[in-house]
Amino acid sequence: MEFRLLGPLEVVANNEIVRIPAAKHRALLAALLLRANQVVPSTELITQLWGENPPSSARTTLQGYVLRLRRSLGPLIVTRNSGYLIEIDEESLDLHRFERLVERSRTAEHNGEIAEAAELLRSALALWRGPALADVGSDWMHRVEAPRLAELRGRTLHRRAELDLRLGRHAEVVGELTVLVAENPLDEGFSAQLMLALHRCGRRAEALEVYRQARRMLVEELGVEPGTQLRQREQEVLRADPEPVRRRPVETQRAPHVLPPDIADFIGRAEVVESLRAALSPAEGTCSKVVTVVGMAGVGKTALAVHVAHSLREQFPDGQLFARLRTASGPASPAEVLGRFLRLLGMLGSHLPDDVEQLSELFRDRLSGRRVLLVLDDAVDAAQVRPLLPGDGGCVVLVTGRNRLTGMTGRSVDLDVLTEEQAIELLGEITGVDRISAEPEAARVLVRRCGLLPLALRIAAARLRSRPQRTVSWLAEELADERRRLDRLATGDLAVRASIGLSEQGLDSERRRALRLLSAVKVPHYPSWLSAAVLDRSPRETEQIIDDLLDAQLLEDARGAGGTARVRFHELVRIYAEEQREDPREPVLERALSAVVHAAEEVSDRLPSRAWNAGVTTEKPSVGLDWFTAEQPVLVGAVRQAATVGDAESAWRVTAAMTGYLDLRGDWDDWQRTHCWALSVCRATGDWYGAARMSYGLGLLAAARDRYPQAMRWFARALGTWRPLGARTEQAYAWIGLGDNHHQLSDLRNAARCFRRAAVMFEETGDERGLAWVRMSMALVHRDRGERELTLESLLRTIEDFDRLGDWYSATEARFFLALTYNRWEEPEAARRYAEPALAAFAEMGARLKELRCQRLLGHVLSSSGDAAAARPLLEECVRTFREQGDTFSEAISLWSLGELIRRHDRPADAVETLTKACALFTKAGVRTWRMRAAASLDAALRGV
Repeated sequence: MEFRLLGPLEVVANNEIVRIPAAKHRALLAALLLRANQVVPSTELITQLWGENPPSSARTTLQGYVLRLRRSLGPLIVTRNSGYLIEIDEESLDLHRFERLVERSRTAEHNGEIAEAAELLRSALALWRGPALADVGSDWMHRVEAPRLAELRGRTLHRRAELDLRLGRHAEVVGELTVLVAENPLDEGFSAQLMLALHRCGRRAEALEVYRQARRMLVEELGVEPGTQLRQREQEVLRADPEPVRRRPVETQRAPHVLPPDIADFIGRAEVVESLRAALSPAEGTCSKVVTVVGMAGVGKTALAVHVAHSLREQFPDGQLFARLRTASGPASPAEVLGRFLRLLGMLGSHLPDDVEQLSELFRDRLSGRRVLLVLDDAVDAAQVRPLLPGDGGCVVLVTGRNRLTGMTGRSVDLDVLTEEQAIELLGEITGVDRISAEPEAARVLVRRCGLLPLALRIAAARLRSRPQRTVSWLAEELADERRRLDRLATGDLAVRASIGLSEQGLDSERRRALRLLSAVKVPHYPSWLSAAVLDRSPRETEQIIDDLLDAQLLEDARGAGGTARVRFHELVRIYAEEQREDPREPVLERALSAVVHAAEEVSDRLPSRAWNAGVTTEKPSVGLDWFTAEQPVLVGAVRQAATVGDAESAWRVTAAMTGYLDLRGDWDDWQRTHCWALSVCRATGDWYGAARMSYGLGLLAAARDRYPQAMRWFARALGTWRPLGARTEQAYAWIGLGDNHHQLSDLRNAARCFRRAAVMFEETGDERGLAWVRMSMALVHRDRGERELTLESLLRTIEDFDRLGDWYSATEARFFLALTYNRWEEPEAARRYAEPALAAFAEMGARLKELRCQRLLGHVLSSSGDAAAARPLLEECVRTFREQGDTFSEAISLWSLGELIRRHDRPADAVETLTKACALFTKAGVRTWRMRAAASLDAALRGV
């Protein structure tokens, strides 16, 4: 299937146009295609379709539009979090093909392949069939996206014409440029290009007429005179093209080439090397190119710079100069470096002044008219580099630095550590490929313990090479102990500790303190709020300190997708910083864990959740989800460290605060590990309340994973621990957990008994929310007993109670259960009436698993209503996603619904395989009632009915 945006919106399948006549459907498809393979939030789609004041039914209507587009396009549009995305091959969208051709043309131009670059742009522009989004009925897109795409086409036309002129095709482009000038009379660029083409064709009078017409339009329409480009072009036409600038002859002398030796085993960095080679090509003009490579100590900046410089020797016949700008004794002075460079360029030392400015002038004069490459290694700051810059466009400067050289112009390249594959290749290159490939897992452990840092890897490889009888596993084990790792990463004059220490030398005492305090908190990254707590400084002071550590390359920028400020350590820098801690008594960990607990609990209270102590929220947009998504690794790391140091309360409180979020996202791995860590430390320290709380959370997790007997054991353990503590509300929720699991196992009598016990306790404590939960749970027991009136009365009252209490999440759950109930009673229209708003609400609050379960129900309802085409993609997506999630019970129900659809709407025999899988999964989950239901469907399919 092919999609076209560059003109009227078109969808082509099998060489035929797929009709999408509805205006809103076309606008929705265009909005998804403009961000193909990315999630577009529902709120943004609503704005693009209806503007700033959408109708109240916009979200439900949007879901209907999505369902109808799926009927036309198949399962390309999928639901993700609180939005939708269209999954397509990038080659199937004309906009992506256009952008890729334009990017390829830039690469060809950088490589000097001008004809190829022009041809690629010609192919890109041929994809346009008219104004982009021409027939898409969306004011928002015509205001925002269409002008952006038109500007993109205009820039490409300019570049294509410029390349054709460089190729001498002036006669061929006159006609096209004449049309472009007529269509864009205020575009000075097209007028200037047309003047040049006419002038080169010997048509000077016509070229000057183009200038007069352009000037008249600018003055009359805008009241301004032509810009510099157009005025200069007029002068060139009037006096004919100027003679090229002649370079003054260079004194005959041997060109200095003083680069350090290249590294024979240089590994990886192929893309960076090619990018730097292109960026460092000499150019005409009066301004020299400057390219800066920035990275942490030991990342291989010098090796990269020297390697690239050697590969460019032929392009710089007048010399290659090299200087180290930082040594163990301190920064090198610009005067010292300039003196050495001038002597290498043939000046006698007795003729050199002492003043830096005069030295710099002499240096620039000496390089004038020459092609020289300068490599300035390990620069301290921009002030150190500026006097060393030549003034001629034929000279190019490659600077490396641990610090970001604030104030430097030119391109900057951030150099990161190697990939794991590159690191292993480097080890093999130095020590022997056979030796490394003989222990592949040990090699992976070794390179990870070296932090993928080239300096550390070279040291490790050197140690292995000097001990041929030792194994890779031996060295990996040597580096396992963090307290001795930096001692082991030293050989000869190479040492990771010394290299990092050189970076730390330039810090003041406040920055050194910050580096060491941060190293005490073992989380994968540090958001700004946590950094401020760790350092015990104001947000503004913390921001400045962190910025300085980033500039020194002792911290790495780990900014989140939403732009949230955060930093992280390279592992070896963290070990170094922890070694330097001087006052371990400072309560840095206490401050950090307290801040984590406070932040997690505060945001957790704003999440919609079933958690027993959830705060009631009326905030329908789940404002806390993005925060938890960004901070989840930090919270998990904090729980682990709290458990390690014996801080049971911090461990279980952070874990409990995360549970609502993990439930919404269906993240069972972090749910399991954080609860187990916290439970262990609670038991070890005698924090029995916290231990019960973690047992309760593990019960919820086991139930979510369809492990009902295991869940009942956890709930019973929590109940038994809370009982002597007198925690009545907590016991009541544990009774609900026990009752829900009895219900899942079809033990209705014991389920009802547990719910009645919970109700008594909730009445004693005056917990209205708890009573509403009991009523909802009992309603499902009434349903399974066949008590229709009691079921409806209980569920409708439950919805009223939760709505009155402002508990949006629980009210949505109740509506979902009512939809399930109507579906059980084979009343699809009533089921759909409650399922669709529940689906929309779960999607808005980010409850992905609940959203999928609701989608499964809606698919079943649509199938029952006879709309198999709309139902099938919904159910197939549910089967696939539940299988990936490991949700056996939900996968089984989805398979049963899909099997029923196939049995009723296709051939019964085609449903046998699907229903057989459903029966097997229900048996695995231990859900007898559902197993019997699926078996009945399978029997009907086998009988052909």
